[in-house]
Parts: sequence; structure tokens; C-alpha cells
Amino acid sequence: MVVTGMTFFAMIVANLKTLPLRLALPQRKKQQCWELSTFIEHRSLPWALMGLFVGFCYSGVLVFVPIELNSQGIGTWASLFFGLYACMSIVSRPMVSKIYEHERKGPEYVVYPGLILFAIGIAILGLTSYPYGIVVAAPIIGLGYGMAQPAFQALAVESAPIERAGVATATYFLSLDISVGVGSALLAVAAQILGFQDTYKMIAGIVIVALALYHFFIKYTYQKQTI
Repeated sequence: MVVTGMTFFAMIVANLKTLPLRLALPQRKKQQCWELSTFIEHRSLPWALMGLFVGFCYSGVLVFVPIELNSQGIGTWASLFFGLYACMSIVSRPMVSKIYEHERKGPEYVVYPGLILFAIGIAILGLTSYPYGIVVAAPIIGLGYGMAQPAFQALAVESAPIERAGVATATYFLSLDISVGVGSALLAVAAQILGFQDTYKMIAGIVIVALALYHFFIKYTYQKQTI
């Protein structure tokens, strides 16, 4: 009931701000039939792919931390874990928006440290099964995820024309949501075979792969789009 009330409150607040006419008015249709481009913005796909990596890795934290703590008979610690995680994610958002602005620093000053912190936090989960160690990882993971995820979303929207901003946003979140769902299933199989700690180490390695992929995208794709 509380969440339902918050949803209605968010709907009201979201409609208090008047959009500029160039955003609010419908654009003239350029095509008469539905195509793949109706739902997918191809210019946002590199950043949607980055969202896929981040969502896939986050799904392991989302699913396995409560299970691992419950298996130790201390399931209430999961609330502390996600509380600390959420607090750091919230705290990081204003900082991210300031650093991200192009006239200040740029996205790389957000994403590089964000992914590194994300990998470090997950690696800590892979190195300890003690509740104190798991809780220590929470704010690090929250800060890393809170920095990288919105930066990728902003890059996805920024890569498309203004009239395609909605499609770019949908493309990004489609990738993110699919990765969380599929990641939960695939990583569950991995955890059954490898165990929690080795699975976390594998996830941390995937974050490092995502970091290398981002370096490629920011060096070639992003620079080409901004020229």
C-alpha cells in the first residue's frame, strides 16, 4: 500500500513540470508502418549493451546476497545490505549529474570509477562469506552501480535525436530489464555449479570486461557521435 501511494505521488510530481513544446508536441510521422526502428533506437545500442552488462552483474547481487545470508541463518542482514546499497546509490546521483556535464568533466569521469567500484564491491563478496564482509561490500556496490547505470542511460538518450529520446530510453531499459531477468536465471545455474564465492568472482570479471568494452565505445563510438 505504501509503494502504491508513492507511485501515485510520483505520477503527480512528474506532471508538475511543463515540458517545452518541442518535446511535448507530437512529431510528424516519417513512416506509416511499424518497423524495428519504431521500438529500438540503433544509435543507443552501444549504451544499451553496457546497461545489459551492468544489469546482468547486478542480478547476481540482487538474488544471491539474500539467499547466502538466509543460508547462514542471518537473513535480516540482507535488509542492512540493501539499505546501505540504496543509501549510497541515492547519494551518488547528484554527484554523478554534476560530474557528467560535458562542460565540467564528461561521462568517462563517472563510468570508469563507477565500474571499478562495482567490480571491487562484487569481488569482496567473492572473497568473504562472513556477514560483516558482505555488508562492507554494500556501499561500494551501491556507489559503483549508482554512478555507472545512470551515466549509461544518459549516454543512450544523448546519442539519439531529441525526438527519439523516448525510444532511446525504452531501448536502454529494455536491455537492462532483460539482462536482470536472464542474468538471475543463468547465474543461478552458475552458483549451483561453482558456489556463491566463485560466482561473485566471475561476475567481478564480467564487470572488468564491461569496463574494457566501455573504453572501446567511448574512444570510438561516442567521439564519432559528438563530432
